[in-house]
Amino acid sequence: NPADIPLRVKLIGKLIETTNFAYATTLAQELCDRYPALALGYLLLGDLHQHSPRDSVEYGKCEQDFLNALGCEPNNGIAHAQIGHLYLQTKRYMEAKKHLEAASLLLNSPSTVLADLYEVGRSTTNAAQATQLKALWQQRLTAEREALLLGKRLLAEPENMGLKRRYQEVVSQLGQEVSLPVATPVIESNPTTLLQSKVIQ
Repeated sequence: NPADIPLRVKLIGKLIETTNFAYATTLAQELCDRYPALALGYLLLGDLHQHSPRDSVEYGKCEQDFLNALGCEPNNGIAHAQIGHLYLQTKRYMEAKKHLEAASLLLNSPSTVLADLYEVGRSTTNAAQATQLKALWQQRLTAEREALLLGKRLLAEPENMGLKRRYQEVVSQLGQEVSLPVATPVIESNPTTLLQSKVIQ
């Protein structure tokens, strides 16, 4: 019954929050088995497998988990970001670059993706591109941090129009939609945390 997906996903998210990775992995695998066309299930499973030791069988499943997610949703930016980061860690730079560039386009260039692209450029001796990416990454990270800070301040001062206007400006620059009145901070930069924030809501 597809109606039970949100409940299952929320439970997995809560287990991730409490670092109960073993049980969360079991539930994520069950979600994939039950709904094999659901990209989110494979994303959760891949994220959980990444918490395993690098030399473990479970960690070795990450790549296929993220490829399965892309098989379900070829334009899933989080899946591209995750597998791009994985390829960067294993020094598969050209494959990493392809997926990270896709993630940057699909996710409006979050700072973690730009940081990974910078590492790819630096590792492939493309100094000029790496320097440019580093500047973009630092600019984006500064904006993300400002948006988080403004969002937290708005929780305490919801009627502060100056804060609201600046929050709108920064979030718009980051390519995210703004809804007012602002109730909670909406910016998240890390792909893994981004995935978890979507799960827990």
